Amino acid sequence: MINNKTIAAIIFTLTTLISCNHLKKTVVLTTDDELNKSRGVEKYDSDMIEIYKVKSTIDSISDNYLKFTSFNAIFSGNYDNNNQNLPLKGIIKSEQNKFIWISVRPIMGIEVSRILITTDSVKVIDRVKSEYFITDYKYFKKQYGMDLNFKIIEAILFNKLFLYPTQNVYQNYNVVNIEETKLLSSTGIFNNVNQSHKISFSENYSIYKNELKFFEKMQSLIISYSDYDKINNTIFPNTVSIDVIDNKNTIKLLVSYKNIELNQPVSYQFEIPENFKPISFE
Repeated sequence: MINNKTIAAIIFTLTTLISCNHLKKTVVLTTDDELNKSRGVEKYDSDMIEIYKVKSTIDSISDNYLKFTSFNAIFSGNYDNNNQNLPLKGIIKSEQNKFIWISVRPIMGIEVSRILITTDSVKVIDRVKSEYFITDYKYFKKQYGMDLNFKIIEAILFNKLFLYPTQNVYQNYNVVNIEETKLLSSTGIFNNVNQSHKISFSENYSIYKNELKFFEKMQSLIISYSDYDKINNTIFPNTVSIDVIDNKNTIKLLVSYKNIELNQPVSYQFEIPENFKPISFE
């Protein structure tokens, strides 16, 4: 049965680790010294060439997102938290940059929980125990020590890019080619935290793996994408696999979409019954 702590863990899995607004700036690059001189532009060194490569890669990945204003699909999957294994089924609706609405219906279409994630809050209705939960993103900072926001969830669920750290993105990341693997990679100590971040992407700049590690805390977030289809001339994964690992626990969440509809009017209901009691995940 899905209990309060399970719902919190699923939401945390979806929203975990990282604030994901990356920088945008223009970089001019030329190798013609005379042209540089005539325009008053100094010759760029290898660092600036690498910055250009990083910016170009980030822009290309962003340009290859599945474009939509709204997303509507049926999902199925599985939630595994050590000894707890739960099948998941339901409906997901999203309006870009506004909300993600999830109805969890694991057995015979009967709803057991409803989740509404917006830019400033997370709300959960537990119909099994007649309880509800409302919080902002500060809860996850306090509970898990990590900065979270709505954009993280969009990035994870819809195969978009997130970066960490968010400061000095072009200086902190490198583009790496290892045989057939292309990586956007960052390793080092940022904000006094020893970490690495590796984003694997294909020739068409579609992300297929995103791996973030914090070495001292022995924590990892691994997001993998698979089962690709071509939707509106864009390669999009139907399956998202999320692993959150530390030295005490491993959470695995697998979500597969089907019957995807884009750019259709979406609406949702989220009314908390008067007799439901507020709950806490403390």
